[in-house]
Amino acid sequence: MLLLGFAGISWSSIALPPSWHIASSREISARIIGDDRFKPGILAELQMRMAAISQPTVLPPELPYAKALVAVRTADEAAQRYNLDKADLEVDAAEVLLRAALTINPNDSFLWLMLYSVATMRHGFDLKYLGYLEQSYALGANEGWVALRRNSLALASFSLLNSATQHSANSEFAAILNSGFVDVAAINLMRVGPVARDGLLKGLDRVDITPREALARRLLRDGVSVSVPGVKLDQRLWR
Repeated sequence: MLLLGFAGISWSSIALPPSWHIASSREISARIIGDDRFKPGILAELQMRMAAISQPTVLPPELPYAKALVAVRTADEAAQRYNLDKADLEVDAAEVLLRAALTINPNDSFLWLMLYSVATMRHGFDLKYLGYLEQSYALGANEGWVALRRNSLALASFSLLNSATQHSANSEFAAILNSGFVDVAAINLMRVGPVARDGLLKGLDRVDITPREALARRLLRDGVSVSVPGVKLDQRLWR
């Protein structure tokens, strides 16, 4: 879905009440979290307009939250375009805004996940950043929409995680599959090493049989033959 209409919105804090800014910030954040696509130029326009809003004495949490997420999306898109110099600048800006948002929203698991994401994007995998990921799990282990973003990031650094976080990542993977996100689970499984893969598969014994069978078929279609607990398929039928 395209994010339309924001370019024509006036963000003047004189003309519009603070409640309007809060509602708009919530909508922007929801669209970014929902992975909506943006028309070219909209993100830059949003950043300029949000920066122009005069800061009240008591800052509502929705505005810094939206600023941080817009910055993260801008950095992601710059990296996808292989504009590395711009991406580095945008990642640095996103990290600053995420930290600012976390001072107001310290219990938000998605913000902690995004901070981990931009830190590893900028500096690579490092043990000192794993605390951000651990905090995300501690604050929102069962938030499904966060899990869909978080699980692949956790599995990418699985060997570096402590045992508690590894267990959380394994449980999260099983929950993703049990919720019917077969393609997501298959992609995550194919990206990990054999040790992590074995642990993920062993954790599927409590998942409903239907998604387990769907996962096994999906993997076989991609040429990946693994033993999914409780599933027996004739591999000749799925090649």
